[in-house]
Parts: sequence; structure tokens; C-alpha cells
Amino acid sequence: MKINFIIASISAAVIFFTVTAQAKNKHEIKFADGVYVGAKIGGQWAHAGWDGVSAISAINDLDETQGIFESWTPKGADDSNKFAGNVALGYQLVDKRLYFAAEVSGTFADKHEFVANQYKTFYSDIAGQIDIGTASIYDKVSLRGNEFDIDLKPGLLIRKNFLVYARGGAAFNKLEIDNSGTWTVNDDAGEIVTAQDSSSHSKNVVGIRVGAGAEYLLTDALGVSLDYIYTTYGKISTTAENSNDDGHDFLQIYGIDAPEVSVSSQSLMLGLTYHWQ
Repeated sequence: MKINFIIASISAAVIFFTVTAQAKNKHEIKFADGVYVGAKIGGQWAHAGWDGVSAISAINDLDETQGIFESWTPKGADDSNKFAGNVALGYQLVDKRLYFAAEVSGTFADKHEFVANQYKTFYSDIAGQIDIGTASIYDKVSLRGNEFDIDLKPGLLIRKNFLVYARGGAAFNKLEIDNSGTWTVNDDAGEIVTAQDSSSHSKNVVGIRVGAGAEYLLTDALGVSLDYIYTTYGKISTTAENSNDDGHDFLQIYGIDAPEVSVSSQSLMLGLTYHWQ
């Protein structure tokens, strides 16, 4: 329901831009050199791309060599949707129809989290003996919702009070990853061998921001804007692994969980801008 409200609001804004940009201004309202501040609200859609490897292996060499080995790519939640807001401070230069601005801003949203919770069972039947191996894996990747942004905005004036622009810059944020794994083997004799481990990693990241937008001046000072921004934050990874040898039929069990996750986001925001000219 909330996302539908945002989409409806943005659609109304697009129609407003289209109609009013074609209307003849009664007064000479136009963009000019100077400082501006802005505030926006909208939606932010973050995406996680999962890669890396998880595996379990167990070897028995007591009588006849036999074992279990399986590997797979960790897979968890792909998307996280949040409301987001932005406040900005910038300086713009205008030369006839050419426009250029530099802007610093803060984006505010709840933390995005992506969770993989996997439980897998594997069987080995060698020489009439059935052995069961299990892997229980938990991975969580987080992108901090609040970030500091720096952008450059080259643009073109369609009318003196109607601007379209591109956006490119950097987003300063933080990625975190936590994981844990429990690997077990249960053989025909009822013996169980278990290995466990967990790990975590966090890092500050500088994301790359690109986007486009439009702004329409209602007065010399007040404008309405619409922005689309795509940001890629790179990858984060960690490794949990362990082995165990407890003297039972399986001499050794080994497990590893090493996810590598790339994170990106898209945002669509409607805003108001105040210009000092």
C-alpha cells in the first residue's frame, strides 16, 4: 500500500512536469547562479547478488575408503525495500541553457538486510552402507541505511524554469556480513561427527552513484524535483570453516561457508528545492 502511494505520487509529479513545462510563464521565472537546499522523500530498493561457495566433505578410510562431498553457492534474500529521505546542499552555475551543480547530501533509511538460511541433507551409499551428511548454514548481509553523498550535476535547461540533469558521484556507507555453519555426518553405526564455526566482517565502502532527474521552478526560489539514482557498493565476503576428527568411523569431517555478496540500490524520490539567487 505504501509503495503504491509513492508510485501514484511520482506519477502525478511526472504529469505535473509535462503539463506545466509546456505552459507559458506569466513572469520571468528562471534558474540562476547560487546556493540551494533541498529535501526529498521516496523509496529505496536494495539488491544483493549472491556468490561464493559452501561445501561439506567427510572421509572414512578405516576399511574401504568412502565419503561424502557436496558443494553449492550460498543463496539468500535478493531484495529489500525501504522508505528513504534525503536532504541536500548545493551550488549551481547557469550559462544560457547549460547548467552545472555540485551537491552534498545525506540519505536516511532503515538498514537493509539480506539473509540466507539453508539446511541441506546428503546421502552416500557405498558398499551397502548409508551415511547421512547435513549442513546448516546461516548468512546475513547488511547495508547501513544512512549515508553521506557527493554528486556533480550537469544539466540542460529545456525552458528557463525547467531543468533536466544527470547525476554522478560517491556514496559513503558501510557493509557488514555475518555467517555460521554446522556440518554433521551420521553413519550406519549411529556415530555422529560434528564441526562448527562462525565469522563476521565489516567494511566502509565508497559506492558509485549515477542517475538522472528533473526540476521545475514554481517561483524564483521554490522548485519541485524528481530523481532516480542507482548506486553500487561493491562486494563483501567472509569465511566460516572447521574440521573434526573424533575417532569414529568417519576419520574427518570438513565444512566451509564462504559467501561473497555484491550490493546495489535504486531510489526514486520526489522533492522540494529552495534557491537563493
